[in-house]
Amino acid sequence: MKPSTKRRSVGAESFLKKVDSLVRANKLWEALAELRSMAPAFGVNDFSEEFAQFNYLQGLVLWRLGDKQKALGPARKALELYLNQHSFEGVAKAQCLLGWVLIDLGNLKDAEEHLQLSVSAFKLVGDWAQAARALNRIAYLYSIQGKLEFANHFNDQARICAVKANDRYYELLLRCSRAVHNRLAGNWKSALAGLDEFLNESNKTADYFSHVYGLINLGHAHYLGGRSKQARKSYVEAIRVALRESLTGNLKVAYEFLAELDIAESRFAEAEGNLKKALEIGERVSPYGTIMTQCWRLIGDLRLAQKEYDRALEAYATCRSYLIKLPEKLEEGTMYRGMGICHIRKDQLSLAQTAFKNAIEIFEACENDWELAKTYVEAAECGAFALAELRPKLAWSKGIFAELEHPSWEARLEELLGHSEPSSNGIPLRLAHEMADRQRVAQALAETNGNISHAAGKLGISRPALHYKIKRYKLAV
Repeated sequence: MKPSTKRRSVGAESFLKKVDSLVRANKLWEALAELRSMAPAFGVNDFSEEFAQFNYLQGLVLWRLGDKQKALGPARKALELYLNQHSFEGVAKAQCLLGWVLIDLGNLKDAEEHLQLSVSAFKLVGDWAQAARALNRIAYLYSIQGKLEFANHFNDQARICAVKANDRYYELLLRCSRAVHNRLAGNWKSALAGLDEFLNESNKTADYFSHVYGLINLGHAHYLGGRSKQARKSYVEAIRVALRESLTGNLKVAYEFLAELDIAESRFAEAEGNLKKALEIGERVSPYGTIMTQCWRLIGDLRLAQKEYDRALEAYATCRSYLIKLPEKLEEGTMYRGMGICHIRKDQLSLAQTAFKNAIEIFEACENDWELAKTYVEAAECGAFALAELRPKLAWSKGIFAELEHPSWEARLEELLGHSEPSSNGIPLRLAHEMADRQRVAQALAETNGNISHAAGKLGISRPALHYKIKRYKLAV
């Protein structure tokens, strides 16, 4: 090694340690400024380990600051350089970072491949702390797809690794991640468990990146539980912290959740303003990520609430175009549910029924009883199907709302079913419906010799929907 190269290597190593310490202290903007000052020291044909670490840190900082597009290049460059150097640990952490970035950019297939490889590598070298982080991102990936059982499985695996690493703080953070899965399942009380402790610790450690997401989780759990004031307080605090710390990615998510609450409270002008802010950030930093899908679906919900049905359908159509790139199943089901209501308001019964059936199939395939129950209620409320046809489904939904403690939805059901109906009738009716449906599915399977495709066709449902029923009714195939 030439003396000048050796001097630069020693200097670069010291510099990179400084940047790494800034990142660990969550001083992300200071870290980014240091990285930019060092950039001219590296040449185009530099294949050193220092340049690999430089790119890794640059990608990590940009990702955490929310600039997903700009993070992609350095993350890929870091992986390329570590592969060239045959650095096992370097490849593992670069694979993990690239997986994180690709999730946010909507490339779930490649993201999972990189993350699974990084988990294997981290476990081989005994880096349980990093294995926990990679597993947590895989859990997040499955939650995007609406596969909450898989998400919970990987969350459990991540927790095991965090315990092995004696990483108490990350164990708390994994509770925050689990709260997301609980929220998506409508289980708001379980989502609240442990969040206060996590928020205290994340604030103490100045981990504002995670702290903002914890506040959003807290807010949405309160929102689901009908506690609007507490929800708004949490969202406003999340926005305040994200603005103060310049956490762009976190900020866009907080605006989106606040807009959802605004729509529910008929604050339409405020909702529109918050959605415009979220959309602008999303188009700049993650044009094909989850935020675009959610923003356009919420814009559709806003127009629906304003009774602007044509504009609502246009927004849902835009949402659908993003869903082609990113299979975010629960968002897709919610979008179809909104479309169904729009079509009813436009006296388009056939289109409405098709939209509601699409939503039902998606939620059945995801095994999400919470979203499925809400869909039955909204389909009944708007008259997409005859009430007599939906009554058994509504009786089943009543049990779901009672189990998850959603009294407002139970009240809506009472209005639909009629106060004259004794509440005790709900249980036998629910069981009667399930028994009849189970018999129908079992008969279709028997008549097709267990052929899933043929049985699904006979029943007029999709293969995933049939798999859901087989699992739910514990049928042997």
